[in-house]
Amino acid sequence: MVANSVSKQGISVLISSTSATQVHSIFVSYVVYDPNIQNLVAGNYVYNRYVATNSLAFAPPIGVSNNNVAFHGFNGFIINNNKADLAVTGALVRGNLTFSASANFYYLSYNYFFLIGGPCGQCVGFNINFNGNCVAACPPSSYSNGVTCITCTTGQVWNGTACVAPPSKPDTPNPNNPDKPNPDTPNKPDTPGRPGPSCPGATYWDGQQLRCLPCPTGCSSCPDCYSCNTCSAGFTLNKATSLCS
Repeated sequence: MVANSVSKQGISVLISSTSATQVHSIFVSYVVYDPNIQNLVAGNYVYNRYVATNSLAFAPPIGVSNNNVAFHGFNGFIINNNKADLAVTGALVRGNLTFSASANFYYLSYNYFFLIGGPCGQCVGFNINFNGNCVAACPPSSYSNGVTCITCTTGQVWNGTACVAPPSKPDTPNPNNPDKPNPDTPNKPDTPGRPGPSCPGATYWDGQQLRCLPCPTGCSSCPDCYSCNTCSAGFTLNKATSLCS
């Protein structure tokens, strides 16, 4: 049974029986929760086909293998009396609720309640777990991988998923001989970054800040904040500095 509302009077239970069935006692256990809670998976599985089977499996509508809290159990069942010792089991196996019995099932009712989404899955707006606290954003110089905050070591950059070594910066082409580096523009230290999405004119992609940043003054295009590829109108490229003036 799943009750969608609870009144001040409690929970109402409707019992339907035949003339051959009598209810001598009933025990009710329940979990009360707000259905608007994030990353909550709850429901009821009923097998009532009246086709004999001693093994059943049910997959909840959302994966529940990685859960933080789990309540699940039988509400009721009918099995064939084969005069053997009674054995009925229910378990979560690789994301599926599985059921077995020492005899054939003719009816089974099973409730489940799972909290998923990591240790901060139920904290609205604070779903990043950092040093045991649920935070809204990572502190400066650290990055969220969707679960916690990652701080890159010296010499590494964040590529949006993990800390990696920065990409090497190619030599500036020599206009007189494309096969040789340009002696007037030696390599400069690589900026913390990575190849990224296309940026608007006069900006470049910074892989550490994960955003487009302005080029040096006078540049119409640039690979980083140290040099220009081309200059805006009214500016000339200085081969000695790779800047526009």
